[in-house]
This record gives sequence, structure tokens and C-alpha cells, in this order.
Amino acid sequence: MRWACCLMFWLSATLPPGHAQSADAPPPSFVNTLTAALAQENMAAVLNRAADRVNVSVNGSHSVYSRQQATHVLQAFVDRHPAQQVVVQTVRWMDARGLLVARYERRRGPPLTFYLRFQKRDRTWRLDALHVVPPR
Repeated sequence: MRWACCLMFWLSATLPPGHAQSADAPPPSFVNTLTAALAQENMAAVLNRAADRVNVSVNGSHSVYSRQQATHVLQAFVDRHPAQQVVVQTVRWMDARGLLVARYERRRGPPLTFYLRFQKRDRTWRLDALHVVPPR
């Protein structure tokens, strides 16, 4: 429960509602590539655009991992929970921050929500956090 409260604070502090998309948002291909990688359960491709250190929460556990460790942890998770469909629900870009929210519909079990947070550094968008949230 505590991590859910932290996640809600993180989301509200990251991108307040009602803000317009940033003029220097990444091209649509950026989101399409990430969505396709999620749908194909290819966490190496998702984390290809990750920072050196990535905040990850999955199964109620939260930690900061190297890109390689995060890839291993998340790939093991999606291997156990194969996707039937991935639907992007929200994409927001504001200044040097971004958020992608996707509904991850599993072949078995209730859908999950993936929250991917981005930071723009040195003109490059990097994934710096990925949170997998089960339904309430």
C-alpha cells in the first residue's frame, strides 16, 4: 500500500494534469517502438533507451537497478506473465520529462498497468523508471 501512495505522489509530481505537450517531445516513432517492444515482451528493447540506473517496481518490490539488471528482472516478469495485448492509455511530455502509461493485458489474469517515466538529458530521452501496477 505504501508503494501505491508513493507512486501516486510520483505521478502527480512528475506531470501535473492539464499541461500541454512539450514542443520538443520525441517523435511518434519513439512511443511506437516502446509499445511494440512491450507487446513483444522484449524488455531489452524497452530498456534500450534507459538511463544507466533505472527505478523499477514490480510485484510490490521497488529497487534501483543497472540497465542490465532491470532488463533481467523485467524480462523474467513478462516471461511469467505473457501479454495478449498492450494498449497505450496516456502519453505526456512536458519540458524535460515524459510519461507513458500502458495497459498490459495478460493472457491469463487481470491486466496490469505499466508506467514508464522519461527524462531528457543531453537532447536524448531516457527511460529512468518503470513501474508495474496490478489492478486494485
